[in-house]
Amino acid sequence: MNLVDKIYEKIEASGNQDFVSSDFVFEQYLINKEYLKNNKPTKKLIGLSFNEFEKLISEYKNIIEIEYTMSINDFFKLIKTKDEKLTEDNRNLKNSFLNFSKKFHESYKIISTNFAIDYIKEKRLTVCPYCDRAFINIYEKKYGKYVRPDLDHFYYKFKYPFLACVLDNLIPSCISCNERLKHTMDCYEKECDIPLKDNGYIFENIEFYYDSIGIIVENFSNEKVKNFVKYMSIKEQYLIHMDIKEHLENKLRAYNKIKQENIKKLCRISEVELENMIFSEYLNIEKHKTILWKLKKDLYNKMKN
Repeated sequence: MNLVDKIYEKIEASGNQDFVSSDFVFEQYLINKEYLKNNKPTKKLIGLSFNEFEKLISEYKNIIEIEYTMSINDFFKLIKTKDEKLTEDNRNLKNSFLNFSKKFHESYKIISTNFAIDYIKEKRLTVCPYCDRAFINIYEKKYGKYVRPDLDHFYYKFKYPFLACVLDNLIPSCISCNERLKHTMDCYEKECDIPLKDNGYIFENIEFYYDSIGIIVENFSNEKVKNFVKYMSIKEQYLIHMDIKEHLENKLRAYNKIKQENIKKLCRISEVELENMIFSEYLNIEKHKTILWKLKKDLYNKMKN
């Protein structure tokens, strides 16, 4: 049984009172699309791929704007307004939305409590995909209790509650990225790319360089990656890592071309073998498991000549 099946089975077995129907307009849409059945998310929703998120969010926004004749931002201003300041109709609308949200938030609690460790292990991550600077490994603390990284909702679970229990929307992350940098940021509105996809990792689409002031982030593959770098303050976070450049500079100076030629002759090894011996920390890097892997790789490729 795969993880989606296990999660679905656990949610189905739950008798929690938060799994109730609502008259919120988007609920019927999810039922029609087989994302919701008997007030609970289906396997189709839990296993929804990231490529399908934006289409679903777009439909969500359109339905709200048409049905309630207000923008999505105005709608959420209303939801955040205290009840005593709302008309009766708007209070009913707010309660309808909150009842709609409960079933998805409760489903996420089930995932977080029972399956977070399995999900994070399945991703095979030990480094935060938002910053590539912090370790997020899992370890057993005591008597079967684990310390694990946060699970961040890439698309904010309050604003997009139907994605709260979708696995591809859950990003294992360090506390700094989750609670300080990203927090409740609306990544859909800001058009940010997701840091982790089945077919890649966002730092593969970012290039690092340097100048006299510090590390430079450049050559983004597209606007969504550029927005990710901007709103996650990647440039600002990496300014302190000039020590990587200085360490590499010292190593290149210590093993200059003449010295490398002498070592090759003495040890009777090829240039590739020598390079792997001296600069293995910049060459033999396993992404997802080594902090600052892309920075090290880019600086080496730019500085070695």
